[in-house]
Amino acid sequence: MGSALFKTSGVAAVLGAALAAGCGRVTSEPPGTAPASGSQAAEAATSPRSCLRLDLAPLKIVRVDEPQRRLFVSGAGAGEALDARIRDLESCFGFTEWAGRWSLSVFADGALARYKDDPQVVEAVKDGRWARAYLAEYDAATKKTTRNPAGSK
Repeated sequence: MGSALFKTSGVAAVLGAALAAGCGRVTSEPPGTAPASGSQAAEAATSPRSCLRLDLAPLKIVRVDEPQRRLFVSGAGAGEALDARIRDLESCFGFTEWAGRWSLSVFADGALARYKDDPQVVEAVKDGRWARAYLAEYDAATKKTTRNPAGSK
């Protein structure tokens, strides 16, 4: 029984170390992150909300659609930093129920960081500002980043 207990604590320690490495850019300690014990360690390791506290500079989270698991961020000129921030989010979300099932929409203007059919951006959609501001989209299920997803020119 002693060796089974050791293996369980070893798994928890490995998960804790991996979580700390994957979410190392957290800007503040998320509440309620006491380590899980036993066989529930993997399921309870991280809440998806704790990943929203990552330092994603130069990106800024402006909106989160939790039911659809979509982050809306602003960050004009994110360029090369976008791929690094996606890796940070992948590492953190990998320890949550969002693993492989989240997406990211990147906008130049945080005020336009909404779904195309949102009533608050109707005028911006009509005059093309929304499409021009929609810089990129990432889908964790396919691991694909699409630049200029609205197809604006």
